[in-house]
Amino acid sequence: MTPRNLLISAMQKANSSDPRKYLPELQKIDFTGATGKIAFDEKGDRKDAEMTIFTMKGGKLTPIAIVKSGKTMTYEEFIKGMK
Repeated sequence: MTPRNLLISAMQKANSSDPRKYLPELQKIDFTGATGKIAFDEKGDRKDAEMTIFTMKGGKLTPIAIVKSGKTMTYEEFIKGMK
């Protein structure tokens, strides 16, 4: 299942494409997928989502920062924390 399919599932359960009706259903979903645990907050945003910020240097994509749980860290800090 993909995050898109989770949204479709919430809309089906709510029998509506109106966010006011399907967001409560989306909040109930707790799914473990290829990208890890997928759960949603009261606004329908993914809880504990991670985003990598890249820059283009010399024709190559280079990671420069990670945003996770509302906190930003450099890519180097993120890698150090994984050890």
